[in-house]
Amino acid sequence: MKTYIALLRGINVGGHRKVPMADLRTLLEKLKFKNSSTYIQSGNIVFQSEETDSILLESKLEQAIEKQFGFEVSVIVIELNQYKKTATDNPYLKAKPAIEKLYITHFKTIPTSEGIEKLGEFDVGKDQYTIENQTAYLLYDEKVSVSKLTNNLLESKLKVVGTTRNWKTTLKLIEMGESIAQ
Repeated sequence: MKTYIALLRGINVGGHRKVPMADLRTLLEKLKFKNSSTYIQSGNIVFQSEETDSILLESKLEQAIEKQFGFEVSVIVIELNQYKKTATDNPYLKAKPAIEKLYITHFKTIPTSEGIEKLGEFDVGKDQYTIENQTAYLLYDEKVSVSKLTNNLLESKLKVVGTTRNWKTTLKLIEMGESIAQ
């Protein structure tokens, strides 16, 4: 059985697209996912499944959520070991920045070189980013709330669906995943 992290994009933001976590956990049980749990209200799930195809799991979750809640939600599913590797590969960890300045964006697909070039033309000030495969590592100079380097900017310039998590959430999801993978 494999352990997965599922990230839902754009739920429970500003009172829109409400997905109560208790209802989501019930849905996960109906889907026959094992040892599932959620973390905070922004759509972070840890679960286990016999299924080995993460894209199939994404589709299964997206369809079930739309049927249950009545709206589309993009879901990104990453196997735990890959999620951990992505986290440890963060190029900004070496500088030991304050944890509240580190973020990570996961994309459904790999951005094209043209998209990356378009993003590079946009002035993000002193904020920094590195894109590797289906991941953008973000290091904010100040508060994320005042930055131009947003999830919406990444999606519009790169033409991919993505969802961003802070570093504290990233570490917590790894911890949760490791606790059920044992």
